[in-house]
Amino acid sequence: MPAGPLEAELAADLELMLRELVPRFYHTHDSRRSVAGFPDYCLVVNTPSGPQLLFLELKREGGRPTPEQVGWLRSLAQAGALAMLAGGRAGVAAVVRFLEELRKGRRISPAALGRVWCVGDLSPNVRRLFDDDTAVVGSTSSRRPRPDIRPRRRGS
Repeated sequence: MPAGPLEAELAADLELMLRELVPRFYHTHDSRRSVAGFPDYCLVVNTPSGPQLLFLELKREGGRPTPEQVGWLRSLAQAGALAMLAGGRAGVAAVVRFLEELRKGRRISPAALGRVWCVGDLSPNVRRLFDDDTAVVGSTSSRRPRPDIRPRRRGS
């Protein structure tokens, strides 16, 4: 079982900071009747080039996303939104630093769009779930293919 604070505790800490950093955010508090895998948070982030959507999946330290969560993050990133997977207190801190830098005028590189950003303390194999779609922040890891997780191509 993963160590550290529960996801609900991390969510409470994150939401206190989000109120100061972004104009609007949404968090489904009870996802039992929601579509499986949809990210925990949807944020409107002000950037120098205009508003941007950021979808965030929050995991406790050592957490691992479900295949549905991986699919949603990939799809949202490919649609042009910022997509992040954050683990533990280190992940919350990384998201907050990112939002603070945007407030100070940092531009988002076009290379950052279309990728899923993994930050914080996640399960060691999580980054492999995203293969080449992943932009890894603050860490390096191998990106070996996981064909069982990749979305199926049409006609195959």
